[in-house]
Amino acid sequence: MGDGVRAAGASRRKNRCLCLPKEASFGETFEWATRRPPYSTSLGQSCSLRARRLNVARRVRYLHSHSPAFPLPRPSVPRDDDAPAPRTAEVRRATGETDVTVHLGLDPEGPPEHECATGVGFFDHMLDALARHGGFALEVRCDGDRDRTGPHHTIEDTGIALGQALDEALGEKEYVARYGDAHVPMDEALARAVVDLSGRVHFSCEADFARERVGDFATEMAPHFWHSLAEHARLTLHLDLLKGENAHHQVEALFKAGARALREAVARDVGRDRVPSTKETF
Repeated sequence: MGDGVRAAGASRRKNRCLCLPKEASFGETFEWATRRPPYSTSLGQSCSLRARRLNVARRVRYLHSHSPAFPLPRPSVPRDDDAPAPRTAEVRRATGETDVTVHLGLDPEGPPEHECATGVGFFDHMLDALARHGGFALEVRCDGDRDRTGPHHTIEDTGIALGQALDEALGEKEYVARYGDAHVPMDEALARAVVDLSGRVHFSCEADFARERVGDFATEMAPHFWHSLAEHARLTLHLDLLKGENAHHQVEALFKAGARALREAVARDVGRDRVPSTKETF
C-alpha cells in the first residue's frame, strides 16, 4: 500500500513537470513550450512531449502575432549603422578648352562599372585599364578642342578632374592603407608605381618610350596625365618604366601599375589606425 502511494505521488510530480499549468502567463507558456524535455523522461515520453510543446509554441506564435500587446521576442539583427559610407565623388571641370565630367566610386558593390568617352581612342583604352585594375567605378565624359589643338588639353584636364575626384572621394582618408606599390609587366615591358596618400604633392617619372606616338596618343602625355592626377589628388607618385621595346606595351604597363598601386593605397580597413600617420593628420 505504501509503495503504491509513493509511486502515485512520483507520477503526479513527473506529470506536473511535463504539463503546463492552466494559469501560466504568456512568458511561462512560451518558455515551457520551447525548453528541452527533462532528462528523466523516457524516449517515448520525450518525443510525445516535444510534439505537444511544438504545437503549443505554434499556437502561441499565431495568437501573439495578432496581438501587438504581447509581441514575441525577436532575434537581434546586426546593424550596419556604423559601416563606413561608400566613397564617391562627382567633379565637373569646364574651361574654354574642355568640359570634363568624372564620376568616381572607390567602393563599388559587385564588379565595378566603367565608361570612358574622351574622343581619344587610345586614352579611353588606358582609362578603362585604370578603372579595371584600380577596382574603381569610373565614368568620364569630355568635350574639348581636339579638332583645333589636338588631344593635349583633353588628356591634361581629364587628369586634373580625376585627381580632384579622387581627393574628394578620399575625404579625411580615415582607415586607408596610405601606401601602395605595384610592378606590372606587359609582355617585354615592365613598369613600377609607388604611391603615398600623404597630402604632400610630388611626382617623378623615369620613362624612355620606344616611339613618340601610339595612334592618336602622344607617349609624352602618359607622364603628363599622371602628373596632373597626382597634383590634384594631393599625393606622392613615383612612376618608372623599367623595360620595354613596344610603346603601346610601355604606356599600358605604366597605367596598370599606377592603377594597382592606387588600389592598394586607398584600400580601407577599420582595423587599422584611423589616420596612418605619426602626425595623426594628413
